[in-house]
Amino acid sequence: MVIAWNAFVVKFKLSPSDRVQQFKTRRDKFFRSTIRGAMTNVHEMSMAGKVRCAVEMKDECPFCYKGIPSMQANQPNLSRDLELAKIRLTELIESSKDKQALRIQAVLAGNEELRSQLDLIEQQTSKRIGRQLNYLKVSPGTAAASRALVVDASKTILGIGTMSVNAMTCGALSLRSLTITQVVWFFAETRGTKRAQNYTKNRKQMDAVKRAKRNTEWIVERVGAEARAQDLRAVKKLHGLNTVSGVVETVEKFEETAASAFKSVSHLLRQLNAARDLVNRNSAEALTFGLISRQMMLISVLSILPGHLWGSAIVFTPEEFTLEKIKTKLYAIVGKKSKEEIKDLTDMASVNHMDTKAQTRARQQMRCSRRYARMLQLCGDLKTWWLN
Repeated sequence: MVIAWNAFVVKFKLSPSDRVQQFKTRRDKFFRSTIRGAMTNVHEMSMAGKVRCAVEMKDECPFCYKGIPSMQANQPNLSRDLELAKIRLTELIESSKDKQALRIQAVLAGNEELRSQLDLIEQQTSKRIGRQLNYLKVSPGTAAASRALVVDASKTILGIGTMSVNAMTCGALSLRSLTITQVVWFFAETRGTKRAQNYTKNRKQMDAVKRAKRNTEWIVERVGAEARAQDLRAVKKLHGLNTVSGVVETVEKFEETAASAFKSVSHLLRQLNAARDLVNRNSAEALTFGLISRQMMLISVLSILPGHLWGSAIVFTPEEFTLEKIKTKLYAIVGKKSKEEIKDLTDMASVNHMDTKAQTRARQQMRCSRRYARMLQLCGDLKTWWLN
């Protein structure tokens, strides 16, 4: 096990002192990836279940180090395990032949005693196998697959050329014993590894071909797109936007941008600056100067905004009337308001009437005061008449 573990962790480039700690963290992967790890796992499961060792071969287990002071000094090798597995497999095949001979003899002679004796032996074997399966949770697999595995293992290990159907059936039952399972696992894993390596190699070649094909298609498409873009630029340069009609079209786009609904003044200035650069580039080749200056662009922006908002802040001089300064002043005045929000600031209706309820109440108070004054006047006149 130590040899297998050292071979397993050699790719991690660890010192011998660090491998003990790595074994605790990577033991599950070690159990799954190597046959030695699988056999070690079976041995530990048997010891945890407090039963006889499941990989026990005859009187001893290659993983039970009883009476051995140093595990590293007395390591069992794989050849010893295979030799013991050969002996066990041979005994099982011979016992299966003996059982079949007893059954045939019992059937022919009609001997009930022999038949009952054979049934008792089979029951004891089934109980022993069942106990191992219960503790170790090993799935036996289908009968057909078990027969094929036993035939393959017997031909490879023991050199047996032919096996009877009854012997294969008994071998399928004995495959549940983990001693034979070790042997079958070893050769099945070897075949599976080679098959997986070939599949991986072919898959990598196919992936490389697909990647090369995709890269070629991408390069062809990219080159074609660049060629089409160059042709389009050449056509536009000769018969496009640098003509009078092209310049008029770009100026119309500039005006549409100025009249559009903007999110903020800074956003409007960025869009107008890009449209102005396009107009000036297309007109510079023919006219040798730009049609729209920065000052003209700023005038277009100020014409959109209400004059009473910026009239007292803007100074129309060469030093003050620049893009950076005008942008800073407009941002201080309107902030990040959109066109609709700025328009709402100017849409103010004049108030030329009073509230109806307040007007009615005032009239009532006025009428009451007039009636009271009239009554006082009448009372005074009546008093004067009475005294006279």
